[in-house]
Amino acid sequence: MGLVTLQKRLIIIMNLLWTCNKFIDNSKKHPHNFPNSCNRRYQTGKLKKKASGSRAEMLSYLVLDLICHFYYHFYSKMKVKSIACMILGWILPGLGHIVLKKYWRGLIFFLCITAMFALGLILEGRIYSFQTENPLTILGFFSDLGIGLYYFLSKTLALGIGNLKSSTFEFGTAYIAGAGLLNYLVALDAFDIALEKKT
Repeated sequence: MGLVTLQKRLIIIMNLLWTCNKFIDNSKKHPHNFPNSCNRRYQTGKLKKKASGSRAEMLSYLVLDLICHFYYHFYSKMKVKSIACMILGWILPGLGHIVLKKYWRGLIFFLCITAMFALGLILEGRIYSFQTENPLTILGFFSDLGIGLYYFLSKTLALGIGNLKSSTFEFGTAYIAGAGLLNYLVALDAFDIALEKKT
């Protein structure tokens, strides 16, 4: 690597650091303008470069757009409300949708998943605890955990012990696991609605 090439690369790095530092300082001084500027920059989707711009300027704009891209997707969009709705939807089926004022959808999810879980208990299915002896029981545990509050209530009230001698044992266990997996999807649906990815 020649001395001239090394000098050019050092200049590019210094320009990048200076541009990023200036951008961060401006965001601290004007925090309310930072999201809007990032959203505008991201939504335009094009880098504004001059035809005579240097490589350092082009890379500086690229770094700024990458920062805005990251902010737009993982900070601006990942709001507390979205995560809270997902957690609430996991704790109680349909609760995340009810918080988002999707009352009928939340009620339908609540009734269907609750009925499916209750049917699994009636059929003497088993709710698995975390065990390392058998890898398949670990999968069963994470499936059952998806039912949220019902899982912990069942463990507290000693429900879902399961009866291996019952002819409906496997059906009941499958219903319970299916209810948990469906509730995962419902919670993620509430998360997407809160992010306005869907209605």
